[in-house]
Amino acid sequence: MRFIFFSLLILNVGLAVYGFVVMPGKSPAAESTPAKSLASVRIPEQPVSAGSTANSGSSRLCAFIGPFENLAQGDILVERLAALEVSSRLQDVAVPTQKAYWVYLAPMVTREEALRLLSELQAQSIDSFVIPKGSLANGISLGLFNEKARAVARQRDIVSRGYAAQIKEELRTIQQSWVVADAETASLLGSKAWADLLDGLDEITYKQNYCPDVASLQ
Repeated sequence: MRFIFFSLLILNVGLAVYGFVVMPGKSPAAESTPAKSLASVRIPEQPVSAGSTANSGSSRLCAFIGPFENLAQGDILVERLAALEVSSRLQDVAVPTQKAYWVYLAPMVTREEALRLLSELQAQSIDSFVIPKGSLANGISLGLFNEKARAVARQRDIVSRGYAAQIKEELRTIQQSWVVADAETASLLGSKAWADLLDGLDEITYKQNYCPDVASLQ
């Protein structure tokens, strides 16, 4: 009887040890290494900029890869994309750099009226000029400022002199060279393909935005 008791005890202990050692939960060593993501090859997914349709003549999405200081490298990427049946081009793109605040007077009906107002302002030593084109054409520019507080101070000074100065927020831009391709076609390339395409290229990013007639990134 004692022999049977000890035999069963040894058997239960053996089963417990087997279950603990042979059938554990997933161990860290057993976890698979994740595949290289787009972010790891400097092509993060980017949301489409809100409001970009306002400056765009198209609702079609484009992929923007860049910027390229060395234009030869951009041309090489265009050729390599063509070999993968992705149509693209190297294009100058206006890229916003910082906000600016434009103090101005609303446009006059005619340029002659704008010039008369300009003479009146300059007679009071108010730095100003007639805006030649754009949505504020024939308006009077009273200064462009990087800091909003300085723009507000300028506006108050002009208002105190009897003129209805206003402030418009602007985005200053710089011109950069980007490779522009159809976003749907470009997105068919996987992470490895993009890693191979951009191997050795530093500070290159991938963005998606609407395809305008004259490309701009926001």
